[in-house]
Amino acid sequence: MALMLMQDDVTNQMQSPAQCNENSNTMRNFSRIRYASYILLIILAIAIIGYLCGCGTYTNYTDPFGPLYWYVSTESPTYHGQQIVVISYNIELGKKLDQVIREMGEDSIWLSADIILLQEAELPGIVQIAQGRSLNYVYYPSAVHSKRKTAFGNAILSRWPLKDPTKIVLPHFEPLRRQNRIGTAATVMVGERDIRVISAHTEMFRMGLGDRLDQIDSLASAIDNNFTYIVVGGDFNTVLHQVLQRFDRSFERIGMLRASEGVASTADVGPLGIIGLHLDHIYTKGFVITGSGVLTETRASDHHPVWIRGRFAGWQ
Repeated sequence: MALMLMQDDVTNQMQSPAQCNENSNTMRNFSRIRYASYILLIILAIAIIGYLCGCGTYTNYTDPFGPLYWYVSTESPTYHGQQIVVISYNIELGKKLDQVIREMGEDSIWLSADIILLQEAELPGIVQIAQGRSLNYVYYPSAVHSKRKTAFGNAILSRWPLKDPTKIVLPHFEPLRRQNRIGTAATVMVGERDIRVISAHTEMFRMGLGDRLDQIDSLASAIDNNFTYIVVGGDFNTVLHQVLQRFDRSFERIGMLRASEGVASTADVGPLGIIGLHLDHIYTKGFVITGSGVLTETRASDHHPVWIRGRFAGWQ
């Protein structure tokens, strides 16, 4: 009888392969949930610290026509190539501007850049970068920082002439600091080709998802799809992959694809930067993408620059 009881106990404790697989899947799902919760807690802590460090409401520039800062050199280079390089970079208010400029001279991708899209940029820094590299620029500030008391916003810099500057005021205000977001748009004239370009910065997760989707849909709807060539890049604050996929669909509806898909993370958070986030992206229309990447060695900002190289569609 004792032997029979022991055998019964062993039999009861044995599990079928299906039960083992089910338990294994349960453990994996639990690990994913725990990891996602860990990420969200860290991001929430960073957001709270960021708010406390920059407490107070922002003064927003909601006028769709300005203020505008626009410089175009009288000299226009001749274009003989078949492709362009675009870099997008959130420079964190230019807090380490000297380092930003120094790092721009340390990688060949910066030296070959045709279009540079900056977010969280201030006018003195834009002018310094542009003058040092003989670049044209269009810049719209979006707001005055509550702590620094300086205006900051989005800029487009290019070795090529710029025309038709436009400010895209995105809907809704961030609920804590009442900050407004914008897109800075201009047409970049590369030889005989006109490229419609937008440097964008959409809100963080402190704003509800519905309002954030309104922002990206408004940005996409403001794009003149009559242009053969379009580039939209910037800081989209896409912490969750599901949100990024929804943003992708907004651009896909107007024939644009995420040219920077598959690159490394553009921001590192958490202890020792162990969590990589894909916050910054570049979308294009009319280009065959021949290269893309992230300059992960930069230390001048809390973001890394993301870049793409694209050939004009139709060229062999």
